[in-house]
Amino acid sequence: MMKRIITILLIACLSISIIGCGKEKDNKKKQDDKIEQQDNSVDEKEQQDKSQEDESLAKELLKDVNPKTFKVDEMGFLLTYPKLWHENFDDMGGLVDGNFEIKTASGFSMEVYGSILYDYSIKQDVYKLLTHILVISKDEWDKMIENGNSIEDFFTKENWLAFEQEITITTHEENGYMYIIITPDKSKIAEKTDEDKQYKNMLVTSEELLKSIEFIEVVTTEERDKRANESFTVVPQFKAKDTNGNDIDNSIFEGKKLTMINIWATTCGACVNELPELQELYKDMKEKDINVISIVTDGSEELELTKTIIKKTGVEYTNIVPDDNLIEYLKNLTATPTTIFVNDKGEKVGDIMIGAPMENAKEAYEEEINKRLK
Repeated sequence: MMKRIITILLIACLSISIIGCGKEKDNKKKQDDKIEQQDNSVDEKEQQDKSQEDESLAKELLKDVNPKTFKVDEMGFLLTYPKLWHENFDDMGGLVDGNFEIKTASGFSMEVYGSILYDYSIKQDVYKLLTHILVISKDEWDKMIENGNSIEDFFTKENWLAFEQEITITTHEENGYMYIIITPDKSKIAEKTDEDKQYKNMLVTSEELLKSIEFIEVVTTEERDKRANESFTVVPQFKAKDTNGNDIDNSIFEGKKLTMINIWATTCGACVNELPELQELYKDMKEKDINVISIVTDGSEELELTKTIIKKTGVEYTNIVPDDNLIEYLKNLTATPTTIFVNDKGEKVGDIMIGAPMENAKEAYEEEINKRLK
């Protein structure tokens, strides 16, 4: 599967406590119960105070934030997350995967339709953020229940879904799928070091993401690719600027045998990771009248961050900040990175590529270029 950041999935959860009451038998029991109720009241007040502290911290962290909205059609959700996450693009990693099995220690297995994993690195240590989001068909879920299993049965030490922190598991049913969301329990973080505090801040912020989730139509990979190829047929007439403020229009395609357009976003870790290899590809292809350019989907909102990324990754080729026409052209974009190959008239040549190659990006793209030159 293709690696890509798409930003991350969480679902809001509601905890319901049920308190049962019975008849008292003697005064001693009443007194004991009264003391216990007082203790519970103290615990509840402490929990409320802690909850308010976390809420205040989240608000502070989210202050003046430009939120990002992400849609993952093939897993059926839409969500928004704040700058605090994508400002740490060097330290965040995400993986979208699907169509694999997870097994219990007893050997019972369940097919996973889709999965998202996010880690956050501080120095050399890896911390779990939005740890796992698994999408399972309702049929698979029912089969699990019928066999006397629960989702907790899959999270064993022997399983690849091992966790360093204690976890919270929530579920949501939508469109014939069960969404299983596994997140670290922030209350168990000791905050002994600055790294712990930084990690806690990220987790507190992540709770805001829980409230942003919207469920949408699940679009299969095949249908997604079909729609995308039908959408990106010809690059429209545009008058935009690159990240250095230079005027850019359709003439950028003229005189080239082929132009590879890499569409990326500052929020996409997989996009950023492949930029150095795209630079090497650009250098090799330039002498062959083949161009490599990029369109940065959030370039206008995140121009300074875009420039920082470009400088850090050593990119020299043109990165376009889309104008209104290009924004309209990109409205059916389903994921980043997406790569389109066009001729000297801006017409699509061959199928588009959605996602980044898992390894050897330069070689993979060079192979795709050669296919389209035949």
